[in-house]
Amino acid sequence: MIRAKDEQGEPCSPLSLFSLPRSNVDVLVLDRTCRQLHINNFSGQETSDEWLFINLDARGIESERPAMGFMADLLARFDMLPQRIVIEILSNTHGHQFHFLESQSQYAEEAYQNGLTHQP
Repeated sequence: MIRAKDEQGEPCSPLSLFSLPRSNVDVLVLDRTCRQLHINNFSGQETSDEWLFINLDARGIESERPAMGFMADLLARFDMLPQRIVIEILSNTHGHQFHFLESQSQYAEEAYQNGLTHQP
């Protein structure tokens, strides 16, 4: 999970962080940056039985479907299996139910751990 800080150096929740971008494209850029950072850091650890929890914003999923391969390419680059990744979709805006269910199904097919939650 992302551990961000605000301008005053205080902890900022993932929901607060992902509420900052105004467009789906900006959300996707933030989302991909966070995923790359987390997977890079996690891949350097000497462990094979721990999970990495990754928050995804539903607005970013509208711009990037799981089947498009970004996560698969990223995991391949760092030699990681999807079974070690727990995906948590942060759905804090209305109108994402269809995309949420579609994404949940796609990530399950690719063997990611189920940490998917829908917060209407």
